[in-house]
Amino acid sequence: MSETSELLKKYGITMLIAPTTLDTNAWYVPGAKVIFVKGGLNDIERRDAIIHEIVGHVGNEHRISPIEAPTSRIHKEGEADRTMLHVLAIDYIKEFTSMPSFVDVANFLRINHLRNDLYDMACSEFDDLLKE
Repeated sequence: MSETSELLKKYGITMLIAPTTLDTNAWYVPGAKVIFVKGGLNDIERRDAIIHEIVGHVGNEHRISPIEAPTSRIHKEGEADRTMLHVLAIDYIKEFTSMPSFVDVANFLRINHLRNDLYDMACSEFDDLLKE
């Protein structure tokens, strides 16, 4: 949990545990600098949610409004997912003793408790990272 604690400290954000009925894993309230994280998440799911919200939305300076166009919100969520995948993929690659030529993306998603619909985005992210 130290990675997420460092992120919270870096951005000056307080984390509060929300009821398990929250319809998303996390919700960031910019004006209050508070992130609500759904109760009942395990450490990996909590880490992913915090990275998505803080690095993905705060780091990309997203401003989400209840009156914005749905396509804008979908774009911002996709960008936050991609940013989260980038952070997690870099950490995953660091676990290898040398740069791998191939990554089992399905396994990466499984061990990080990520949604299967992120498979193509994760493949693209690893393709980019392994070319570097």
